[in-house]
Amino acid sequence: MTMIVDLLLHRLKTQLTAAMIDNVDPSDVTRAGIVKIGRFQDSPLPLDNGTFISISGGDQQDPELADGILDVRAASPGWQPGFWMASREVGGSADPGEEGHGNAMWWRRGRIQIGCFYINEQLEEEVAATAAYETLGRLTYAIDHCPVHGLKDSYGELAVKMFAFASNFFESGGPPKQYIWRGSVKWQCLTERSR
Repeated sequence: MTMIVDLLLHRLKTQLTAAMIDNVDPSDVTRAGIVKIGRFQDSPLPLDNGTFISISGGDQQDPELADGILDVRAASPGWQPGFWMASREVGGSADPGEEGHGNAMWWRRGRIQIGCFYINEQLEEEVAATAAYETLGRLTYAIDHCPVHGLKDSYGELAVKMFAFASNFFESGGPPKQYIWRGSVKWQCLTERSR
């Protein structure tokens, strides 16, 4: 049996591994050292460029990242999808002869953590900032272009479209050349449960 969130996490891992590692020149300081599902708990210093990407569903520190049925309350604050969708279809059914199980649109949500620990690279502060924001930009772009359409779980839930909808990113570390940038990108995926 599969559940849509697990399928989304694995699709994100495949997409981000290609975008952040496989398709980036090994000598490029913006290349990530690892893309993983779950919390990154090791030292980032042995990684290529000290950069990690970790993917999770939900966020225990942010109740706004709870999965939810599509309605005004379940949309991201201040964000609407730009098209009208009914959150539930009453009385419809994916299976002929089955009654009362209508379709439902859901937001499945999560967070991707990013860390750029430029300790070994000994980058100047502005060079580290430029590299970090290039890495963040590549990450956000890859999320928005993650091909989830058609993923379907064992419970009849079908993925429609993935969006990155918020991020935070900040500098720590410091002089002389030990700059660290870290933060997260929040994602949500529109899904349809059909049975």
